[in-house]
Amino acid sequence: TSPSVCEDITETFNVVKPGGTTIRGRTCVWVGAFDFRCDFDGAAENCPLTCSVCGSQSPSERPSLSPSTSPSVCEDITETFNVVKPGGTTIRGRTCVWVGAFDF
Repeated sequence: TSPSVCEDITETFNVVKPGGTTIRGRTCVWVGAFDFRCDFDGAAENCPLTCSVCGSQSPSERPSLSPSTSPSVCEDITETFNVVKPGGTTIRGRTCVWVGAFDF
């Protein structure tokens, strides 16, 4: 079998903080703004690239809900996407290269 591609989803999703509070409509960009957000339930599963859980051959610090069947290739997507800033402003047509230019 060929390796599966490790990509973050582009849709919004819900995460659950350690105290049990659900936060709705989040993105991988939001998760990636602070490393600790990868520990929220639902974050690493939806954002494996952002949370650095791609292709691990040993147990990860943030395990997925189901085991991998084959090694993964961790790579950025090449398509453009929209980025929603914390204030709600949408920046359209951005790339991973654009995101990588910022030191969050």
